[in-house]
Amino acid sequence: MEYLASTAMGTPRTAPDATWTVCRNGDEFRAAVTAWAGKGDLTVSFDHDLGDECVDTGYTLVKWLCEYLAPMMDDCPWNVTVVVHSANPVGAKNIRDYWEWYAGFLETAARELLGFFVAHGGR
Repeated sequence: MEYLASTAMGTPRTAPDATWTVCRNGDEFRAAVTAWAGKGDLTVSFDHDLGDECVDTGYTLVKWLCEYLAPMMDDCPWNVTVVVHSANPVGAKNIRDYWEWYAGFLETAARELLGFFVAHGGR
C-alpha cells in the first residue's frame, strides 16, 4: 500500500500512479493507515504543509504513524518506507529527522533485546 499525504500550497497533488492512495488531511491518512494495519509493505510520502484548513502537518502525521506502528513492531514481517516530497525545507527536514530517530530507536531496542536473550541463554 502506498499513501500520499499531500497538497501543494492548497492545490491537491495527484498520485504518481494507481498504486497510491492520496490522503488530503490527517483524518483520511489515519483512516487509511488503520485500514492497512500491517497488511504488507507500506510506503508513505509526506508533504509538510497540507493546506490552510488542515490542523495536521506531515510532521504531526509522521509522529502519529510512529506511535501507531510501535505496538506492531514485535510481529513485523513487513517494511515501512517514509519519503518526503515537501517543498518546505524545514518541515521536510523535521519529518525525515523524526522518522530516522524512530528507525534508529527500533534498531537499538532490537539489538538490546537480542543481547538480553543471548545473555540469559535465550530465555
